Amino acid sequence: MKQKIFIILLAITACVGILFAESGTCGDNLTWTYENGVLTISGDGEMYDYEEVPWFPIRSNIKAIIISNGVRGIGMNAFAWHQNLVFVSIPNSVTYIGALAFCGCHSLTAIDIPNSVTILGYHSFRSCESLTSITIPNSVTIIGEAAFGWCEGLTSIIIPNSVTSIGYEVFKGCTGLTSVTIPNSVTNISLDAFEFCDNLTSINVSVDNPNYCSLEGVLFSKDKTTLLYYPQGKDSSYIIPNSVTSIGDYAFSRCYNLTDITIPNSVTNIGSSAFLLCGSLTSVTIPYSVTNIGEEAFSYCEDLREILYPEWLDLSDAGIPSSTKLIPYPAQKPNK
Repeated sequence: MKQKIFIILLAITACVGILFAESGTCGDNLTWTYENGVLTISGDGEMYDYEEVPWFPIRSNIKAIIISNGVRGIGMNAFAWHQNLVFVSIPNSVTYIGALAFCGCHSLTAIDIPNSVTILGYHSFRSCESLTSITIPNSVTIIGEAAFGWCEGLTSIIIPNSVTSIGYEVFKGCTGLTSVTIPNSVTNISLDAFEFCDNLTSINVSVDNPNYCSLEGVLFSKDKTTLLYYPQGKDSSYIIPNSVTSIGDYAFSRCYNLTDITIPNSVTNIGSSAFLLCGSLTSVTIPYSVTNIGEEAFSYCEDLREILYPEWLDLSDAGIPSSTKLIPYPAQKPNK
């Protein structure tokens, strides 16, 4: 009985393979062909954007994708959730990779993006969990939101000098990421860009960058007056430099390993959610120079035993756990 069922399944699989071996259209002047685990895109022009591609029912059979020279754009959802895909060839004629194009390609370990590509669409490589290496060429000017979100296998990334913005959740959930190199061209970095990058230890910024700088792997404003981002996998103890006057919103958010922080007398502002979910932080001394603490600054710091603070400072919106002991100390309120 089991043997008969197995033979029937083989027959069905063979029929499906034959059914999808014929060519179809996937652009005004493009065709697709599936045969023996290989999907080939041929012609001259741009692929259509799809909600569901015509070869989607046999996506699990596709191991390799060959995009022929002449194809100028990879459409939305083109190869999303092709979970057994291990090889992709993209020619120099391609100028953009559309939204969700390779989203959920769990078996893809590497991909070469040619120098012709200028746009990586939103979520274009999201959840490519096995992707360990990717080179972003200097031709790329736009990296869409969450383009590499949850690519857990990525360990390092170098952003080319052509990119001007690191947008919303671009590297969110890249738990294997340990270092990021940011060039002088980047003038905007989203607060959410590196969220849930639990093992990130170093952000390295070009010394020629006009807006940002890094010091020992920590991200600051160019003049080092604002601490913008402390990597979540960095050291458990940190002394904030005396140049800092403001701790940015979410600056230490989700730094689960952080146990000890020293805030200097130069700091006047602690931003909203600055220490959100710092679950190992046990004690904080807020210097008398601080005149403002943002909402939820210490929210969900469950191990925070005590906070020493100047007696006149309002902590009511700081999200401090009810179990934390608040210890006021006398201090003269600084002039604003």
